[in-house]
Amino acid sequence: MNIRSVIFIVLHICFAGKMLQAQNTYKRSDVLSRQLLQYDVNLYGLDLNLTNQSNYISGSGTIKATVTASKMDTFAFELHQNLIIDSIYINAKKYLVSSSRTNGEVQVKLQNALTKNDAIKAVIYYHGNPPATVNTWKLGLINEVDPKYGVKITHSLSVPYSAYEWWPCKQVITDLADSTNFYFTVDTSLEVASNGKIMSVRRNNKDSFKSHIWQYKSKNAINYYLVSVAVADFKENKYFLVETGKPSVFFQDYIYETPKADNDGKNVETVSKDVMRNHRDLFGNYPFEKYGIVSVPLSGGMEHQTMSAIGDITDKYLLAHEMAHQWWGDNVSLVSFRDMWLNEGFAKYAEYLTAEKLYPADAPGMMQNNHTNAMSKFGGSVYVSDTLVFDNLYDGRLVYLKGAAIIHTLRFLVNDDAKFFGALKSYQQKFSGKNVRLQDFKNTMETETGVNLDVFLRQWYYGQGYPTFALTWNQKDGVLKMRSIQTTSTTVTKVFKTPLELLVKRTEGDTIIKVFQDTNTNYFYVPIPGTVTGITIDPNNWILNKIKPVVHDINLSVPKSKKSSGYNFRIYPNPTQQKLYIDMPENALGLINEKLKIEITQLDGKVCLQQDFSFPKTELDITFLAAGIYFLSIKGENVNFREKVVKD
Repeated sequence: MNIRSVIFIVLHICFAGKMLQAQNTYKRSDVLSRQLLQYDVNLYGLDLNLTNQSNYISGSGTIKATVTASKMDTFAFELHQNLIIDSIYINAKKYLVSSSRTNGEVQVKLQNALTKNDAIKAVIYYHGNPPATVNTWKLGLINEVDPKYGVKITHSLSVPYSAYEWWPCKQVITDLADSTNFYFTVDTSLEVASNGKIMSVRRNNKDSFKSHIWQYKSKNAINYYLVSVAVADFKENKYFLVETGKPSVFFQDYIYETPKADNDGKNVETVSKDVMRNHRDLFGNYPFEKYGIVSVPLSGGMEHQTMSAIGDITDKYLLAHEMAHQWWGDNVSLVSFRDMWLNEGFAKYAEYLTAEKLYPADAPGMMQNNHTNAMSKFGGSVYVSDTLVFDNLYDGRLVYLKGAAIIHTLRFLVNDDAKFFGALKSYQQKFSGKNVRLQDFKNTMETETGVNLDVFLRQWYYGQGYPTFALTWNQKDGVLKMRSIQTTSTTVTKVFKTPLELLVKRTEGDTIIKVFQDTNTNYFYVPIPGTVTGITIDPNNWILNKIKPVVHDINLSVPKSKKSSGYNFRIYPNPTQQKLYIDMPENALGLINEKLKIEITQLDGKVCLQQDFSFPKTELDITFLAAGIYFLSIKGENVNFREKVVKD
């Protein structure tokens, strides 16, 4: 989801809405929560009468499900108390519900209890006006005039807990419906945008053909909060992206039928195709039967499955953000909103990836702005501890901006784009149509890249704050000596252990070296030819950090006990069962002729293996080692490197 806010710059956050005076939390009873877990949804169906003149709604909602409990004597669902339930049919038996409900919890005592694997078909007939203001954001089913275009529209916004405000459902993120089948009856002058593909648009003979019945259908798994509808005077635009050797993608956009909207939307097709090419190159094939956008009066956008709601159709990065959600949040869903980073962080980073590929002049400034705004406060975690508070879920500074920044850092840690994006594709393919935990992402990335993410997640995801680096340097006799002092913005994370690029400016030409900072004060000793004239820390903004002025100190000395080579060898795969590979670091100027020794030791210091390093890569067979944790050291006259390795 994407909200447009201002935090020094215009910020995309993928939750669109207008601020209202109301409650900003969501709660339901423990009893209902337990009852909702007694069945698994197979299909959501809607058959609704809608207009663009008000948010009045009438018709029915269908829930087809399978009992998962050993015994179920009550069928429960959620529907806001503003909506009057006329009747409920469960497996063809009629039930009545009080019209004076005090909350959105509906519990129907069954005439005959059901048992595990029994089928349920519940059809709920209802009518009324959904609430206009329920929480901090304008959510549910909204009727309004788009101020930019003067068009009257009714549209939905259900994230994260407002689906029940307009249709009967089970708001449990882990229960994906296997399919949907929707019918919307509207005036013949209006069009309808919704999830899935249009199966038919037919004239309604029940009202002398004054209305049309639109049918949308999808066979893809979907989360409750991604179900959507928009009704207005739209202009439809259909087109295909066709590329040799790849599945074609069908697009279906609905943009207001006005001259201004038509002009604003003139580049939507071109941008959408370009972004789709890039996204599927990076994340894998597009996972659904169609993609489209619909104009809505939102200050951002929302990633409704197969039909993103877009507030500003001229904003190419908003289009990129919402399209990315079709992979990150829609194709692969979450077990808990605590890991909202997997949805919003990646969608935000997709904006940067779009700039990097399609509009490269924008990319450096975009990442710098992300960093500046993410560091506008000292603390806070990307991990969402309280998912019932909306502002936590859609925290632009932490979940979106810092979230995108640390994905950039993860890419830096992997240090191989083919492996990094290959892992993202594997993750999307493996968990398509499923719910995931952060551990699923972690396992996939580690398996595919060989990079252990324990420290990364502990300090950047669960931890708080950011580092500030202060670098002092001197060069003598062809050796660059450096002292890097790291302070952190909070006491929660006391040191960020991280590789760090340094742009070394020389009379013979600039070069980038990579060092590894693992304590608050590190000394680095790097043989480097030429005359050094200056150093820039993290020139490519890989790391979320602040930098103090770099100091050239001709009296700087490196204590022998503190000497570190500054070389960051790449060890992979880690963990492993058989072989380890060690790649020579990119900044290994002057090491080619140095004799390096590799040593693997147990935690108690007992030596298990010794071997010479062979440039540029060394292979180690550790099949003979027992499963456990070891230290791998690489030592030489100018090298003192150590890293933990795990034998599975």
